[in-house]
Amino acid sequence: MADAALVEHLFATAAALPVIAIRDGRITRCSQSACDLLPARPGLRFEELFDARSQVKLVAALGARPSSCELQAHLNDSELVLVRLSFVPQPDGEYLVFVTEAGVRHGEQFSSRLLAGNDHLANITRTVALKSAELDAARARFETLAEQREQFISMLAHDVRSALHSVVLNAKVLELTGTEDKIQTQALERIRNSSSHAVELVAKVLAIARTESGRIALDLKSVSLRTLVREIVQIYEPIAAGGGTRLHVNDLGDDPEVAADRVQIGRVLGNVIENALRHTGGTVTIDVGGRTEVARIAVRDGGEAIPPELREHIFERFVQGANKKGSLGLGLYIARGVIEQHQGRIFIEDDARGGTAIVIELPLSPV
Repeated sequence: MADAALVEHLFATAAALPVIAIRDGRITRCSQSACDLLPARPGLRFEELFDARSQVKLVAALGARPSSCELQAHLNDSELVLVRLSFVPQPDGEYLVFVTEAGVRHGEQFSSRLLAGNDHLANITRTVALKSAELDAARARFETLAEQREQFISMLAHDVRSALHSVVLNAKVLELTGTEDKIQTQALERIRNSSSHAVELVAKVLAIARTESGRIALDLKSVSLRTLVREIVQIYEPIAAGGGTRLHVNDLGDDPEVAADRVQIGRVLGNVIENALRHTGGTVTIDVGGRTEVARIAVRDGGEAIPPELREHIFERFVQGANKKGSLGLGLYIARGVIEQHQGRIFIEDDARGGTAIVIELPLSPV
């Protein structure tokens, strides 16, 4: 049977189709063409439209599911017209009554098609309900699998990270005990660096799992973006200096404040700065400023521009630029997920001075 939305659509669009809705014997609404054919109006008792001799047949028709009949209807105080009524009961107790003049060509065929169409609509509704139930079941299975995957990755990450921290700690202890063997010293340094890199990789894999499952609970607070940028830059300045690169913060206008998770946005800035450091040997400039509705950070490097064919995929998993050293292509993918959770956006922009700018825009905090 037609549902409420379909019924509303029928009255709204079928101006050429005379249709009347009745409930408890009274007209609740009628299409314009029904009002043109009969003196129907909301609130009128439906039986008042018909000759007294036709009202017995009307009562019988209303008791059938569904039914049709021919009745003498009043055109005015003195004229009668023979009309064919097709009754379609609704689940809420309302009836839809389709009206055609009995003498109109194809009137009976119309009634037959109408009743057949009602059965067809019932089949469609049942099919949609069945498919909806199947989709709900599939969604529930997917959510269960996603939760199980996150639990597995979390447990694995915890165990691997614990083992790696143990390796780093023992390597540090051996370094502190001192050794004059240059080869041993270099080996210990490689162990410590490799283990630290592996710890960072595990953290990124865990961040990806949480981002994709939508289970990162953001701790949103008003954050001074300029202050946060300078704090992150201080962390990466020694790394940049070791590679012969300088980090420069360029303040543009007022200090923008955003509603953000300070820790998560800090990680995003770290990922973007790391990416810039891999692609330049000169200066990485971080522009910070606010616009009308958004706060904007642009991290600009002096390296080669990103090829057009790579730009569409640069924020996807495992996509790497020309300089792949020390990167699995996860940093920018994680950054995009976090920024989108903040209702912001991250994108590539050409730098007029050469190189590439990765731009982050975040909504400003409400005043």
